[in-house]
Amino acid sequence: MKFATSPSGNPLCLIKRKDMSYKSDHRWLVAGFSSITLGIISSTIYDFIKSKPILSSLVSFSKIIWNFIVRVLESEIKLWWVIFVIFFYKVIVVSFRKYKKDILPETPVYSNYKKENFKNWLWKWDWKWNGEKWKISNLYPYCPKCDIELLDKSDIIHQKIVCPRCCDQYTVFDRNVDDIENVRALIYDNVAKNNY
Repeated sequence: MKFATSPSGNPLCLIKRKDMSYKSDHRWLVAGFSSITLGIISSTIYDFIKSKPILSSLVSFSKIIWNFIVRVLESEIKLWWVIFVIFFYKVIVVSFRKYKKDILPETPVYSNYKKENFKNWLWKWDWKWNGEKWKISNLYPYCPKCDIELLDKSDIIHQKIVCPRCCDQYTVFDRNVDDIENVRALIYDNVAKNNY
């Protein structure tokens, strides 16, 4: 793998994009180092002005955390405290589960709409409640001949999808093959227009 370099010849930070190509982008690296350096410098200046040791705020905060941990670990724990905490936890979990079941709405009319042909492929999916509305989940293309899920057999050079039974191959950039986001939009549109 080749690394991108800046005009001065230094390697840059690489970010992987959805299309599997790499783009150099060193802005995040500069921002991270700048914020750390600025924090150390400002804390040092503050400590110098107040004539306290360097990084006193960090040291005092870590001492407070350490003393709290030691105090908790050294305290006596009574059995009834443990029983109360476990009981309280169980009550909260059981009531939350009951509340979650109560807010699950009825299954919509379109819940049986779980497959359709778009261009060359048969697409299948499930409906899942996400707490606010019904969403499409497990959306996958299937071979229109064999009714079996297509497998992604892409490599570095070729992006293709293959039927494991009849061995038909489809390239991802084929005009007769629809993108998963387009299919998702079409499904939601069909549901909105009652075309299912």
